[in-house]
Amino acid sequence: EAEAGTLVGPVDTDFGTVFAEVTKINAAERVAFEEVQEELAAQLRAEIAREDLLALVEDLETARDSGAGLAEAAEELGLEAGTVGPVDGQFFTEFGAIANIRPALGRQGFSLTEGEESAPVRLEDGYGFVSVDRIDPPQPRPLEEVRDTVIERIKAAARSNAAEEIQARFIGASVSGQSFEDLTAELGGEVTTLTLAATDDGSVLPTETLPLIDGLVIGIPQSVPASGEPSVYVVEMTGARFLDTNSFAEALPIIAQNFGQQISSELNNAYIESLEEVFAVTQNPRQVARALGSADQ
Repeated sequence: EAEAGTLVGPVDTDFGTVFAEVTKINAAERVAFEEVQEELAAQLRAEIAREDLLALVEDLETARDSGAGLAEAAEELGLEAGTVGPVDGQFFTEFGAIANIRPALGRQGFSLTEGEESAPVRLEDGYGFVSVDRIDPPQPRPLEEVRDTVIERIKAAARSNAAEEIQARFIGASVSGQSFEDLTAELGGEVTTLTLAATDDGSVLPTETLPLIDGLVIGIPQSVPASGEPSVYVVEMTGARFLDTNSFAEALPIIAQNFGQQISSELNNAYIESLEEVFAVTQNPRQVARALGSADQ
């Protein structure tokens, strides 16, 4: 054992011969039992609780092995066993409420067959078991109840597909040089040309086309099926122009001033934050309050 101020070595290592100097020896620090008593007690209680829980699970498994059902085994050990359901795959009851069941147990339950009981399922705060008393097969709604809904969905899908096909034809025509008007006439449609301002409420346009307006790009047609009829709206923006900016120019000095003040404020805040970080500046709220004459804050 080397003492402080002595030289140690030579020591052969994989990187060559090493010499070391012992500059200081710190005395061993011992932690008093009283300082860690509560922490050790908590760890011991947790370990005992875990051992008791595992023993309880083992006792329940033993009771089940003897022929007792899950509910009977739980009652024999003084545990609670409840019945939940019926529930669907999303854990909703027949009344539309979410069932009071642990997700892990619910997922395990849907992997069991009717009358089957699960092995222990690990939970956040222990273990659980689940059994399936009854499985109700899916009950499709009668055709008479869903006929109209199904037909409408099929028609909506057909209209959507038709709109996509017509849009593709208009885009192809634009690339090949065919005019919008010529292709519209070829398809038996009509062309309406409108000039819209940013302040227009869109009342002159078909309602179905309004969601397309904000996303239009000059020269790229967009389509949407018309509601309730076998037709398609195709919208194309041919150009855009900006209004007179003279009135805006008058406001530029005020806008520039406000913008400059905002930039200055952000730069000042960033500079102060960098100083606090570099020099490890900290604040004492009580001292600040005392200096401001509000020591009680």
